[in-house]
Amino acid sequence: LAALSLTNLPKRKASITGSVKLDQLAAMLPRTLQLREGIQIDSGELEFHAAGKPGDTGTAWTAAVTVQDVVGSDGRRIIRWKQPIEAHVELVETAQGPQVKQFTLSAPFVETNLQTKEKEIVGNFQLDLGKFSQEMGQFVDLEAWQFRGTGEGSLSLARRADNQFEASAKVNLTDLEVTNDGQKIWVEPQLQVDIRATGQEINFTPQRLASAAVKLR
Repeated sequence: LAALSLTNLPKRKASITGSVKLDQLAAMLPRTLQLREGIQIDSGELEFHAAGKPGDTGTAWTAAVTVQDVVGSDGRRIIRWKQPIEAHVELVETAQGPQVKQFTLSAPFVETNLQTKEKEIVGNFQLDLGKFSQEMGQFVDLEAWQFRGTGEGSLSLARRADNQFEASAKVNLTDLEVTNDGQKIWVEPQLQVDIRATGQEINFTPQRLASAAVKLR
């Protein structure tokens, strides 16, 4: 695991590009991928690219991953993942080590954009729980759970003095519906969730929680 630490990123110019066949990966790691029983992945590809480049203010790194063209079957019908999932991250060198500057995620059921400033991480996101259940449920075992509704929100993690942090997140959900085994267990036309927390951090990584509160409106 130490070899995967951000502190071990190369500080010279370098790049790596590759791809993985998802049918081969699923055959090797079915339990790790939590595939539904009877699901077979017939095709699909995970492509990745990473690069590092020294600059006047230190080394900068970028990495991108795309999962696309996923096709399989459940023994009765063909199932497809029509839209790709794309993730992109930018890192910069700081006195404390490599730090995430920006992270974006684009998928059929979620859009996320996080940015790091000098003493704060801020971001926003949009999600579609119905598409999450529909797309992920084709391949991954969600058991008897089904979700519907859409949402949007924002989050922040701010550094304070003496390695203290303040974190907050706000999510606005519309037409929320959660079912289990066909039974509706939670229905809300409008729901606002406010989360706040404080504690200790090191390099934007929370180490200890001092307080936390969740409000539903």
